[in-house]
Amino acid sequence: MMGQVRMRPPIDSIPETTVSRYREDGFAVIRTVCGSTTVNRLRSAYNELLVGAVGSSSYNLMGGKVPQIARPSLLHSAFKANEAIEEGAARAALLMGVPRAMMCFDMLIYKEPGNDVETPWHQDHAYAEGGAPPKKPMPHPLSTVRMWIALDDVDAQSGGMHFIPGFHLGPTLEHEWTPDGSMLRIKDEHAIDLSAAVSCPPLRAGDATAHGPNTPHFTPGNKSPTRSRRAYIITFAPTPKD
Repeated sequence: MMGQVRMRPPIDSIPETTVSRYREDGFAVIRTVCGSTTVNRLRSAYNELLVGAVGSSSYNLMGGKVPQIARPSLLHSAFKANEAIEEGAARAALLMGVPRAMMCFDMLIYKEPGNDVETPWHQDHAYAEGGAPPKKPMPHPLSTVRMWIALDDVDAQSGGMHFIPGFHLGPTLEHEWTPDGSMLRIKDEHAIDLSAAVSCPPLRAGDATAHGPNTPHFTPGNKSPTRSRRAYIITFAPTPKD
């Protein structure tokens, strides 16, 4: 039932079918990355940063209305070390097929009830290019895992993730900045098959989606009149060999 946070499963509990689906489609749902105690602690810290980070270099308003906080791990101890980082890294390592993974970037994106700003279709690797025509080699689809952790129950109405399956094996497309300069979007949406878009199934607080650096994704505005959508996003990369 939505509204209840479950106890997390063991770290080796990702089914092989989930790993296979991730590598085939470029995304997957990972259930219960963190339990209720961690979720509640992160919610409290999240709310503190929504006020305390305003005016800092980490704070940005996407589309003029959606608070984004980069690297909360540098701003609040709750995001420096927690169960979501530890267990997310373990699951990311399984998805990438590497012995260990580590957090290399984290971010918060908040959509309050009724916030109608969409996060447009984009590929995360485009941010490394600054929106210019891609010059760097296409990243390997298993080079990183971006984990989008829900700290509130979320579905399509409240701004859940949407993906284009299979395109993670294709190129990094040319992107452009939105008119306010706060977000990147795919410049020519005809380059992707939007009819193939998949809406992520509902997530409970503590669940996550995982996607690769070249997986096109999109989130609608939060059309719920009552439910917040607090997203905690962590990028994991293979831990360098000693």
